[in-house]
Amino acid sequence: MGQHKIICSLDGQEPAYELYGGYADPDARTFPDERDAKQIKYYLDSRARGRRRWDPKRPTYQIVPADE
Repeated sequence: MGQHKIICSLDGQEPAYELYGGYADPDARTFPDERDAKQIKYYLDSRARGRRRWDPKRPTYQIVPADE
């Protein structure tokens, strides 16, 4: 188990609020387990699809262990 965090392919390349909304703070993207992280990853993926529908550099999100 252990903590997991969500990282983005565009970290540092866009305004944080546009990219993450309420999850702009990296501490807000750290979760006690992967199940909780999956729910937020789904939210961020749907947000990216809605705002960047035609953008080829649309952000992608991954869940990784927090110690990486």
